Amino acid sequence: MREIKENLKIDYKHKRGKGVFRILEFEDHGHHIVYIPSLKLSSYGNTADEAQKMMGDVILEDFFENLFEQSEKVIFDYLKNLGWSKSSIYPKELSNDVHIDTYGILKNFNLSSSTKVTEKLVEV
Repeated sequence: MREIKENLKIDYKHKRGKGVFRILEFEDHGHHIVYIPSLKLSSYGNTADEAQKMMGDVILEDFFENLFEQSEKVIFDYLKNLGWSKSSIYPKELSNDVHIDTYGILKNFNLSSSTKVTEKLVEV
Protein backbone atom coordinates (compact mmCIF):
# COMPACT_ATOMS: atom_id res chain seq x y z
CA MET A 1 0.00 0.00 0.00
CA ARG A 2 1.40 3.38 -1.01
CA GLU A 3 0.38 6.89 -0.07
CA ILE A 4 0.46 9.73 -2.59
CA LYS A 5 -1.06 13.13 -1.95
CA GLU A 6 -3.16 14.46 -4.81
CA ASN A 7 -4.52 17.96 -5.18
CA LEU A 8 -7.46 19.61 -6.89
CA LYS A 9 -8.22 23.29 -7.41
CA ILE A 10 -11.82 24.31 -8.06
CA ASP A 11 -12.43 27.52 -10.06
CA TYR A 12 -16.16 28.28 -9.76
CA LYS A 13 -16.02 31.54 -11.68
CA HIS A 14 -14.69 29.88 -14.83
CA LYS A 15 -16.20 26.47 -14.05
CA ARG A 16 -12.89 24.65 -14.26
CA GLY A 17 -11.01 22.20 -12.17
CA LYS A 18 -7.37 21.28 -12.35
CA GLY A 19 -5.11 19.16 -10.30
CA VAL A 20 -2.67 16.34 -9.92
CA PHE A 21 -4.14 12.85 -9.89
CA ARG A 22 -2.73 9.40 -9.43
CA ILE A 23 -3.62 7.11 -12.32
CA LEU A 24 -3.31 3.37 -12.63
CA GLU A 25 -2.85 1.73 -16.01
CA PHE A 26 -3.29 -1.94 -16.82
CA GLU A 27 -4.40 -4.22 -19.60
CA ASP A 28 -7.47 -6.44 -19.59
CA HIS A 29 -8.39 -8.78 -22.46
CA GLY A 30 -6.47 -6.70 -25.00
CA HIS A 31 -7.87 -3.36 -23.81
CA HIS A 32 -5.81 -0.73 -22.03
CA ILE A 33 -7.48 0.70 -18.92
CA VAL A 34 -6.74 4.00 -17.18
CA TYR A 35 -8.22 4.41 -13.69
CA ILE A 36 -8.21 7.38 -11.30
CA PRO A 37 -9.06 5.84 -7.91
CA SER A 38 -9.58 9.16 -6.09
CA LEU A 39 -12.34 10.17 -8.53
CA LYS A 40 -13.53 6.61 -9.27
CA LEU A 41 -13.17 7.26 -13.02
CA SER A 42 -11.96 4.85 -15.66
CA SER A 43 -11.45 4.83 -19.42
CA TYR A 44 -10.24 2.31 -21.94
CA GLY A 45 -8.81 2.05 -25.43
CA ASN A 46 -7.08 -0.28 -27.86
CA THR A 47 -3.76 1.35 -26.89
CA ALA A 48 -2.47 3.06 -23.74
CA ASP A 49 -2.41 6.39 -25.59
CA GLU A 50 -6.03 5.96 -26.68
CA ALA A 51 -7.11 5.17 -23.10
CA GLN A 52 -5.22 8.21 -21.75
CA LYS A 53 -6.69 10.47 -24.42
CA MET A 54 -10.20 9.24 -23.65
CA MET A 55 -9.62 9.93 -19.95
CA GLY A 56 -8.41 13.48 -20.58
CA ASP A 57 -10.61 14.52 -23.48
CA VAL A 58 -13.86 12.81 -22.56
CA ILE A 59 -14.11 11.37 -19.07
CA LEU A 60 -12.50 14.18 -17.05
CA GLU A 61 -14.11 16.87 -19.20
CA ASP A 62 -17.56 15.33 -18.65
CA PHE A 63 -16.81 14.82 -14.95
CA PHE A 64 -16.01 18.50 -14.39
CA GLU A 65 -18.86 19.69 -16.61
CA ASN A 66 -21.36 17.65 -14.58
CA LEU A 67 -19.71 18.64 -11.31
CA PHE A 68 -20.12 22.35 -12.02
CA GLU A 69 -23.84 21.93 -12.68
CA GLN A 70 -24.17 21.39 -8.92
CA SER A 71 -24.11 23.88 -6.06
CA GLU A 72 -20.85 24.51 -4.24
CA LYS A 73 -22.09 22.56 -1.21
CA VAL A 74 -23.08 19.55 -3.30
CA ILE A 75 -19.70 19.61 -5.06
CA PHE A 76 -17.74 19.64 -1.81
CA ASP A 77 -19.99 17.01 -0.20
CA TYR A 78 -19.47 14.74 -3.22
CA LEU A 79 -15.69 15.22 -3.22
CA LYS A 80 -15.59 14.74 0.56
CA ASN A 81 -17.32 11.37 0.11
CA LEU A 82 -14.53 10.43 -2.30
CA GLY A 83 -11.93 11.26 0.36
CA TRP A 84 -11.04 14.82 -0.63
CA SER A 85 -10.59 17.50 2.05
CA LYS A 86 -10.41 21.29 1.84
CA SER A 87 -7.19 23.12 2.45
CA SER A 88 -7.19 25.13 5.67
CA ILE A 89 -5.29 27.92 3.88
CA TYR A 90 -6.82 27.93 0.39
CA PRO A 91 -10.58 27.17 0.55
CA LYS A 92 -10.90 26.26 -3.14
CA GLU A 93 -8.07 23.74 -3.02
CA LEU A 94 -8.51 20.17 -1.94
CA SER A 95 -6.16 17.30 -1.26
CA ASN A 96 -6.55 13.57 -1.06
CA ASP A 97 -4.32 11.04 0.68
CA VAL A 98 -4.90 8.05 -1.55
CA HIS A 99 -4.46 4.67 0.09
CA ILE A 100 -4.45 2.16 -2.73
CA ASP A 101 -4.75 -1.55 -2.22
CA THR A 102 -3.59 -2.95 -5.56
CA TYR A 103 -5.12 -6.33 -4.73
CA GLY A 104 -8.46 -4.59 -4.11
CA ILE A 105 -8.24 -2.79 -7.46
CA LEU A 106 -7.49 -6.06 -9.27
CA LYS A 107 -10.40 -7.69 -7.46
CA ASN A 108 -12.81 -4.83 -8.27
CA PHE A 109 -11.89 -5.04 -11.95
CA ASN A 110 -12.02 -8.86 -11.80
CA LEU A 111 -8.38 -9.17 -12.92
CA SER A 112 -5.78 -11.85 -12.35
CA SER A 113 -3.33 -11.27 -9.51
CA SER A 114 -0.55 -11.43 -12.13
CA THR A 115 -1.89 -8.34 -13.97
CA LYS A 116 0.80 -5.67 -14.23
CA VAL A 117 -0.42 -2.33 -12.85
CA THR A 118 1.56 0.83 -13.64
CA GLU A 119 0.99 3.97 -11.61
CA LYS A 120 1.91 7.59 -12.16
CA LEU A 121 0.87 11.11 -11.32
CA VAL A 122 -0.66 13.29 -14.03
CA GLU A 123 -1.53 16.95 -14.06
CA VAL A 124 -4.78 17.94 -15.76
